[in-house]
Amino acid sequence: PNIGGVHLINASRWLSGDPECDWFGVECLMGDEISSINMWNNSLGGTLPTEIVKLPGLQHLSLIRNNIHGTIPPEYGSMPSLNDLELGRNQLTGPIPEELYDLTKLNRIMLAYNKLTGTLSTKVGQLDNMLGFFLQDNDLSGPIPSEIRGMWFTRDMRLDMNGFSGPIPTEIGELRFLDWLELHTNQLTGSIPTEVGKMDMLGLFEVQFNNLTGPIPEELYGLEQLNTFICNDNQITGTISTAVSGLINISDITISNNYIGGSIPDEFYELTNLQYFYADYNELTGTISPLVGQMESLEELLLNNNNLTGTLPDEIAGLEKLEQIQMQYNDFTGVVSTEVCRLYNDPYALSSFFADCAPTNETADAKVECVCCSSCCDSAKPDKDDTSCLTQYELAELKLQGQ
Repeated sequence: PNIGGVHLINASRWLSGDPECDWFGVECLMGDEISSINMWNNSLGGTLPTEIVKLPGLQHLSLIRNNIHGTIPPEYGSMPSLNDLELGRNQLTGPIPEELYDLTKLNRIMLAYNKLTGTLSTKVGQLDNMLGFFLQDNDLSGPIPSEIRGMWFTRDMRLDMNGFSGPIPTEIGELRFLDWLELHTNQLTGSIPTEVGKMDMLGLFEVQFNNLTGPIPEELYGLEQLNTFICNDNQITGTISTAVSGLINISDITISNNYIGGSIPDEFYELTNLQYFYADYNELTGTISPLVGQMESLEELLLNNNNLTGTLPDEIAGLEKLEQIQMQYNDFTGVVSTEVCRLYNDPYALSSFFADCAPTNETADAKVECVCCSSCCDSAKPDKDDTSCLTQYELAELKLQGQ
């Protein structure tokens, strides 16, 4: 059907003689007072109408995943009953109107995946009933204001994929009910604040692709509910603390492409729920302990491009959920147990194992002997590029050619 020249997927009864409460996507609570409009994914175009503010009982407005353009009308800040505003996945531009922050009954605002610009107002602290705050994938900039502490009841906050700059405010630690926090892919600087350790209910914390410096704070390791911690592609320094064993529910630790050094402490191997550990492209030293064998949930282990030494422990062969191992471009030596080979077969799932098992400088013996590796790399390669690694078949061909 078409309304005003716009083809709608479902416009049942719209602009008909039927009561508005019978139109598709419209709900009413009492009598004929409209309480909800939900036109999600319905090919709506044009701009947002200001006339909608004439619905004093409107509590829920969802226009997600349409083709709406233009700006958010400041008049939307005068809807006294509105508690859920969902305008995500459109083509909206311009700033978030200051007036929206006057909607103190709001418990969910979804403006993600638009082209919004401007800054996050200091008035954001007025939204003290907010549960879900979704602004990801816009062009917002400027600092994250300290007034964000006023959103103390928020459970889910996503500010990722914008241009926010400056430090992560220490006041963020006052969001004690926060379960999900995404700040990645911005231009944030400074260190991860120690106050993050106050967020007892935090389950996911992502700050990758920023310009963060300093160590991972000791306080973070006390977050017993934390399931996912991702901070790759920053300039983080320091070491993996012995306090890491406090992350008793962690399943994903991604610290790749930083400047983290030191050895992997024995306490790390107590993380028996850990499934993914990505620590490649750092400055880790020391050995991998045989204690790795107790990490029975581990599925992906990436430690390539570090300064690790010693042999790869036989206990790796007991990690029956492993799908990917990357150990290349380190200083490992010795023989990898052939027991690892069984992990390629049903019911196991190993698909790739990289190590420095190619001839060093293309002539000398390999540093690591590994018949079970899917790809063999040459640690002497200056670019340390995985594209130069050889499969076992290619390695065998070279040997047949006497190379």
